[in-house]
Amino acid sequence: MYDTRINASVFNMDHGAPVESVLFLPTGGVFLSAGGTEIRVWDAFTGGRLLAKLCQHHRTVTCLCLGSGNKRLLSASLDRHVKIYDISSYQVVHTLDYPNAVLSLDVSTRDETVVAGMVDGLVSISRREEETRPTKQERKKVSYRYAPDGFQATSVDTVVCEEKMDLISKHDVCLRKFQYSKAVDCVLMSYITNKKPAVTVGVFQELIRRKGLRAALAGREGKSLSAVLRFLIKYIGDYRFTRTLIDVANMLLDIYDGVDHSMEISVLLQRLAQRLREEEQLTEELLALQGALQLLLSGASVGESNNADSMTDVTNIQPSQSAQSTFVVNIT
Repeated sequence: MYDTRINASVFNMDHGAPVESVLFLPTGGVFLSAGGTEIRVWDAFTGGRLLAKLCQHHRTVTCLCLGSGNKRLLSASLDRHVKIYDISSYQVVHTLDYPNAVLSLDVSTRDETVVAGMVDGLVSISRREEETRPTKQERKKVSYRYAPDGFQATSVDTVVCEEKMDLISKHDVCLRKFQYSKAVDCVLMSYITNKKPAVTVGVFQELIRRKGLRAALAGREGKSLSAVLRFLIKYIGDYRFTRTLIDVANMLLDIYDGVDHSMEISVLLQRLAQRLREEEQLTEELLALQGALQLLLSGASVGESNNADSMTDVTNIQPSQSAQSTFVVNIT
């Protein structure tokens, strides 16, 4: 720690590992350092005395930040978790999970948004949904009763709005119960594969992340196996899903290689092979087109440079002495 008034070091602290992040608390007397798998709390007023150690991560802690009006501490790590601590007790009160290692983290002023940058270059933006409270007019219900004078409005009891519980999709329930095969069956329904193929691909991605794809694809035959093959044939050429579906196709071929299949499954496998050959041919044609365009662009740039050089040579030509002594007048 340095004192800027005297441009000198005041004291040193040994964190015990390469320091990734340092954060001062608003009080000004306590600061934190993150490095390795630990977060250490230091007292600046007593010359850097160690107050506490927080060891809640399994891999390197990359960054620290404050939230909830400086009442919460957030720490991100390469273990794909973000821990939220209570500043008063340094106890973990909540954990956020991410699909990849987190390198940077920040929270908006009112804790409405959490932004995390991950090691694969993706940025995750999570927004908290605010609870919508009914207005004063919605809380009061007005009823009308018939009287000799006409209709009279009388206020009745306050209306209690029934909260609609979000229905959890079937495949989410199966994933939570580790029923991977049933989860795949749920997202291979025709109304999902035709209208929301991204949901099916998302389940495949989650199974790959959990290393449960082999268990989900094994033991299939007949309609269940043909449904997977038909989905691959239809969407493996879609650039949004190609990478994930290639992994699924490789796993499927590894599982069912050398197994006797029915005529329908054999035909679908041949169609999948034909579709892959078509995609391969298309990729080669696009690469050839890319090379031709690069050749044209490089030739155009060379031509422009040559024209510029020739113009420079023309401007450098000087008239001879006889030309300088003779005036030539062109009349048009």
